Amino acid sequence: RSGTISDSLITTPDELCGIWMYERVEHDKRKLELLPGGKIGEGKGGNEKSWYMFNEKLHIAGENGVIARLSYMDEVFSGQWTKFEKMRIILSRLK
Repeated sequence: RSGTISDSLITTPDELCGIWMYERVEHDKRKLELLPGGKIGEGKGGNEKSWYMFNEKLHIAGENGVIARLSYMDEVFSGQWTKFEKMRIILSRLK
């Protein structure tokens, strides 16, 4: 496994599970449900099927690999898409 990320460094903390508002700034927003085990429920799309924490960033991934890396500050995650439009992302907890 040389050159790969150790599974022990990837986590899906239960405290992040729940309903979040996923805003693609200046594009759209929708509810996104982070489920236990790194799955995404309500609101999932082709590019948003799974999630995990690595290096203190929330990673959202789907059919095109990791689509967003988000940092936590002031009670929200923010960052941007890693591909395509590279739009800004804000993820804020609803419940």
